[in-house]
Amino acid sequence: MILHKNNLISIGLLAFATLIACVQHKYSYKVMYDEDQSKSENYTDDDVVDDDEIEDEEELNNTEQELSSLSNKTQLSTPTKSMNNTFDILVKKGDTICTILNKHGISQGDALKVSSAISKVFKLNKIRTGLKILIKITRDNNNVMLDYLEFKPNPRYKIIVNRKQSNFIAKKEEVKLKKVLQNVSGTINPKSIKNSMQKCNIEKKMEKETISVLKNVTDIPNVKKPINFDLVYEKYYDEENRIIDNKFLYLAAVVDGRIKRIYKFKNNGIEEYIHSDGTIINNKKGISMFIQPIAYKKISSPFGIRIHPITGRTKFHTGADLKANTGTPVKASAGGVVTKASYFSGYGNYISIKHAGGMKTAYAHLSRILVKPGQHVKQGQLIAYSGNSGNSTGPHLHYEMIKNGKFINPLSFVPQQPRHLTGKTLSQFNNFKHSIHLRIAKLNSSNIKTIV
Repeated sequence: MILHKNNLISIGLLAFATLIACVQHKYSYKVMYDEDQSKSENYTDDDVVDDDEIEDEEELNNTEQELSSLSNKTQLSTPTKSMNNTFDILVKKGDTICTILNKHGISQGDALKVSSAISKVFKLNKIRTGLKILIKITRDNNNVMLDYLEFKPNPRYKIIVNRKQSNFIAKKEEVKLKKVLQNVSGTINPKSIKNSMQKCNIEKKMEKETISVLKNVTDIPNVKKPINFDLVYEKYYDEENRIIDNKFLYLAAVVDGRIKRIYKFKNNGIEEYIHSDGTIINNKKGISMFIQPIAYKKISSPFGIRIHPITGRTKFHTGADLKANTGTPVKASAGGVVTKASYFSGYGNYISIKHAGGMKTAYAHLSRILVKPGQHVKQGQLIAYSGNSGNSTGPHLHYEMIKNGKFINPLSFVPQQPRHLTGKTLSQFNNFKHSIHLRIAKLNSSNIKTIV
């Protein structure tokens, strides 16, 4: 009976506790429901999440975290199978392709193969200090393999090396440059050429080339008025938008009221400066500003070693003899100052003229002299008449050219007959001119002057 009574008490206490728990649960649920109801008035059935689903999600997240932790521990205990690496290397003094690759773990055998591949498209001794070399390698456990190598020895091209199984293949690839047409207008003071050009904000290379072209078509120091010009050229930019080159295309200049138009045109693979009418400007020596001094019949005695026609001795001939009748006009080859104008030993009547750039010209065996020492003469100015004075075997002009005190062949700088483009080449040049002017027309009209 005592045992039974105790059991009844226990059952009663359990029932009472259950009742209290139910009341608490009901109250708790009521509060939660009231609060959630106010927040979920706008929710749809799809937005409601079951409590069991939340518990399942929590279990899933816990499981995923445990698996992730386990996976991370596993990864830490296992070495990475392969890993790619890219390096930018600056070549230092004494570096070679082999030493650079060896420093980054590439085997000597592969390094030699890479060098051999590169040597087929580029001279290895031209790899200079400061050159940037890009390499891509793969690390596979303890092995290091080169997959790719690249360097740019010149802004216009790059050398690329790719792995092909156990060998390497190198190729020279042209870099695509951005090309921009540039038009610059300005005025040149004949007395201050360089300063005038600097004020035009032209790149140094184009500044020098423009002056050189103008000197080939006119004697700038003797021009009376300032020279107005329009210069058109191409500017080339690399991948980093840096100017890496310029290319002369066209120059129009007004020289003492006369317009000169010069184009740079590739004639039979050689770039030459051409007048608008197709006349080729002879600028190979850089001083073709000199014109022909006389209309001669033929060259009776060239420059160099010869047997003297009077003495019969072998002697060096310091000029060129241009056969012409007595009284044929003799003109100054270029502007300058007369340093001598008189009878001079075996030269007979003789004139010497000092020009810019350490140049001098001399004219001998004249019949009549028309200038005086100290006089300033212009290019093409009449200075004398040819004759047969001094030690001479017949009427002719002995013509000399001296550069920095040394006699040089005058006919190598003054072509006997002007060269002209003809036939198909002339047609190609005319098409080239047309294309240049079409490109100019597309430039900002405010930069285009009337002389173009």
